Amino acid sequence: MRVLIVASWFPAAESPFSGVFIAEQARALARRHEVTVLAPENAPARSGRLRTTEEKDGYQLVRVMLPARNFVHHLDYTRAVVAEARAHRADVIHAHVTLPAGFAAVLAGQWMRRPVIITEHRGPFSALMQTPKDRFKVRYALERASAAVAVSSALAAQISACGIDRRIRVIPNLVDAERFALRQSTRREGEPYRLLFAGILRDENKNLPLLLRATAMLLGEGGDYRLTIVGDGEQRKACEILARDLGISEQCIFRGALDAANLAEEIAGCDLFVLPSRAETFGVVAAEALAVGRPVVAARCGGPEDFITDETGRLVPVDDENALAEAIADVCMRIDEYPPEALSNYARGRFGYDAVSERLTELYEEMTGARADRAAVVL
Repeated sequence: MRVLIVASWFPAAESPFSGVFIAEQARALARRHEVTVLAPENAPARSGRLRTTEEKDGYQLVRVMLPARNFVHHLDYTRAVVAEARAHRADVIHAHVTLPAGFAAVLAGQWMRRPVIITEHRGPFSALMQTPKDRFKVRYALERASAAVAVSSALAAQISACGIDRRIRVIPNLVDAERFALRQSTRREGEPYRLLFAGILRDENKNLPLLLRATAMLLGEGGDYRLTIVGDGEQRKACEILARDLGISEQCIFRGALDAANLAEEIAGCDLFVLPSRAETFGVVAAEALAVGRPVVAARCGGPEDFITDETGRLVPVDDENALAEAIADVCMRIDEYPPEALSNYARGRFGYDAVSERLTELYEEMTGARADRAAVVL
């Protein structure tokens, strides 16, 4: 099947982590389908339209620079989608994030009579509904798309709570289970328990200060822990100062931003991954930790509630450092009750390339009628 993916965000040299989950999905789908990714970007208002193409991991990536003309920007975006859908003879258009990609894709799909699927990643979803104009565009897109998908049950509930009157399917983000492959624990008896945090420290949402205070509490009670922090951003300096003020600088290692390969190595070297966020629409890095074979302690912040269970770790209330410290201590003391093989198999079965691309393929076939055609042939 020929699939055109329209990405509101996509990795680029200046923003390598932007929309990386969309790139991973394209890579997985390219194993089964003929995939083209369209990644429009804003350009200065007076610049001309620029189109570039490159081959990426089995799919074609098309970047189009669109003049930032507010009044007709969505029309320019829609024309770009129509042009690529025609050029690649797309059977289905799959847009990621309702604004801007989803709205433009729905207009293009109506123009061309092609099925359009929108997958929403952004949260809180209500942030997309702040103005009357945006509310109109969001409702128009989601209510007229052939299918609407959220990456977690929590995000699906947010969409419905905003008055979107239609079925919202849930298909999770995927994990590269080859890169984040099963690794046996390397912990030796008598060593500190190795905790790991990973996240962009752009704002206070990742809630690293809460984890630092919980770690200080555990150390103050005589526990033996070491915390590694992966990530960078405006909040890093303040967190380093807080670790110093709490007297735990020697037990905290700030690694900065890492690429996926090095992050996988850090996960393999930890005993427990901790996600203290205030809000997550999914929580990819927690799923990656499970794929490597490490349990997760996470806040009840949305996405992790779909896959963190008593068998894979612990969930705690948001912003509760006492509960977070207690859960970390409990899981570490029972670390042998979380076999790496079981955790990895669980993650692969839910988030692996084959698992997610199979669900998307079934959706594409349903939207295009290919499933019914295939059933008729079998009969």
